[in-house]
Amino acid sequence: MRLEEFSIEILVNGQPLDEYSLPIENSSSVTTGRSYVISNEYTKEKKYSNHTTYVAVHEPGSRFVVRYSSNRSSLWNPMMAYVYVDGEYDYTYREILSSSFREKDCFWNNSLDKKYYFKFAVTEMSDTSSLNQLTEQKSCGGLGAISIYFYKARIIPQKNVVIPPFSVNQAQVSESKTNVDIKMTTAFEEEGGYVNRQPISTMEKQSDDPIAVLHLHYRPVDWLRARGFDIPHESENVTKCKVIRECAIQPVII
Repeated sequence: MRLEEFSIEILVNGQPLDEYSLPIENSSSVTTGRSYVISNEYTKEKKYSNHTTYVAVHEPGSRFVVRYSSNRSSLWNPMMAYVYVDGEYDYTYREILSSSFREKDCFWNNSLDKKYYFKFAVTEMSDTSSLNQLTEQKSCGGLGAISIYFYKARIIPQKNVVIPPFSVNQAQVSESKTNVDIKMTTAFEEEGGYVNRQPISTMEKQSDDPIAVLHLHYRPVDWLRARGFDIPHESENVTKCKVIRECAIQPVII
């Protein structure tokens, strides 16, 4: 998915998943707001996407990678990016200092000694009404979606920071009209054994208002076929690009 100079993709086994778009008025059970870009940084005018973009997930159980970029970014125009999966995040941001792709395949815990890899999974349904209230209160992103929040940033002297204790778990979705199409959510596969490290920050936001917000929704293949899309059984496209693998290096935190 690309909106002006910003992009997001979902990769499985190194290949981007096929994307399909529906007009906003035909999109059902969307748990996020509309994707947008600040098209004029002086007037703060927002350019909204007229479509909701989905990726087709062929099988649950596959780990996935979030890949994203900004052609506006440079050493002279640094940016920070926050990745949300089903409305969850790990309090880390990623520096963007060029137009090169960045990748993220996991969350870290607050002491940076465990990873939680992203994996598509069948939705865990619950008839508990309070769960629906909780999922509707997510301030960023939403169920069945991968979201990137881009911010203009400034470089600061490196400083230590403290990440509050938190947990990430596959969402339990209430059986409601709002969530009826959320057939798949993300599970987080834990992997320990990493050396505890001190979280650091080397950037800060210039503003609390994002310069761009992109939402890429994911749905099972059958869900998209039922809406008229002719979806092949497997992707034939292999994309080669310069990549910086995020979870292989120490995250920077704010």
